[in-house]
Amino acid sequence: MEFFQKDGNDYYIHTGFARFVESLSHHFDRIDVCVPVVPAGFFPFDGKKFTVKNTRIVELPNLFGLWNCHKNAISAIKILSRNLERWDLVSIRIPEPFDVFAYCAVAFHRKPIFIHVVADGDVLRHSRIRRCNVITRFAGAVYSAIMGFLERIMISRSLTIVNGSALYSKYHKPAGELYEIITSSYWDGEISRTSARRYYAPYRILYVGRFAEEKGIFDLLHVVKILHVQGYDTILRLVGYPGEPNIEKDLKNSIDMLQITDRVEFAGYREIGKSLWEEYRDCHVFVLPSYSEGTPRVLLEAMSQGIPVIATNTGSVTDVITNGINGLVVQTGAPQQLAKAITKILDDHNLRNRLVGAGLETARARSLAKSTRSLINILINSRKFAGFRLDSNLHVLSPR
Repeated sequence: MEFFQKDGNDYYIHTGFARFVESLSHHFDRIDVCVPVVPAGFFPFDGKKFTVKNTRIVELPNLFGLWNCHKNAISAIKILSRNLERWDLVSIRIPEPFDVFAYCAVAFHRKPIFIHVVADGDVLRHSRIRRCNVITRFAGAVYSAIMGFLERIMISRSLTIVNGSALYSKYHKPAGELYEIITSSYWDGEISRTSARRYYAPYRILYVGRFAEEKGIFDLLHVVKILHVQGYDTILRLVGYPGEPNIEKDLKNSIDMLQITDRVEFAGYREIGKSLWEEYRDCHVFVLPSYSEGTPRVLLEAMSQGIPVIATNTGSVTDVITNGINGLVVQTGAPQQLAKAITKILDDHNLRNRLVGAGLETARARSLAKSTRSLINILINSRKFAGFRLDSNLHVLSPR
């Protein structure tokens, strides 16, 4: 979920979304960013001050979680309706429940829409109820089916941009206007110029992202246990923030149960930029064990800092990683395979160098400026926006 925290007159955001808006701001007269805004301290981190020029924040109420989303939906729709007349083009990011309400409000006012699909909603929703009781799982399955149906209607009627080939294959229809892109979060000047790194114990394994069930983070704890039993001196460093209620408590309980307390470090949240790049450069292997992804930006971030990467075969991971060329890919839900891939990298100097070198080449080809240029070209050439001026006002709607 993209959201802002507010302290006085200043807004703070915790993701690379600000960089995405900044990259777009060079192509539009003005961008209105319509997002949930919560008080400072609502989440256990501050984030980075939002300072993008020619942008304005349109505050929505708290939409974090299914309950808040539906409770505050009417208030949020009223805010959208009051602002719609000033917008020439509206961008809606999915999947999240409020996006359906937002789409209806925008479509009712007959405003041009382009949709950005950032993840597989069906997989995401199912992964969130995996550990729930039978009744909750049944209700969740019904809800997921309804939301999936509505998302397909939205996509079929709009210019849609999807993150990666997996989402393109899922939603492609001959009559629709669907495009595939791969987004990133680093500027060209932030890409590492060297791949040199000393490999010695303890080996540092890095995870960056939300702490959530669908991210496979519990599998990663089992990987640490496997490596410890095999005699590898490894430390798992978790960089990110809780993406689900009680998730950090559950993680610590699992760590205690597996008796790996001295093998796991919670580093907290790191802003995209110098502090995050240092986390990447200080580790030996980056691992993304997700069950659900679009095209994960963290893989490109790790590659850009000269780190060998391992990921599970989900979403459009293989759009970024060619197995054995610029990274390693394993099955989802397979801690033994993840552990084997890690030891393969740690034990093979030549393989590490090949993966890192090819990863840097991949990162250079997919910087933020290049991915934004691809998006702008799509808007310019779209059939649905024929004659649309690119220096018009853009409203980026991201109530996720």
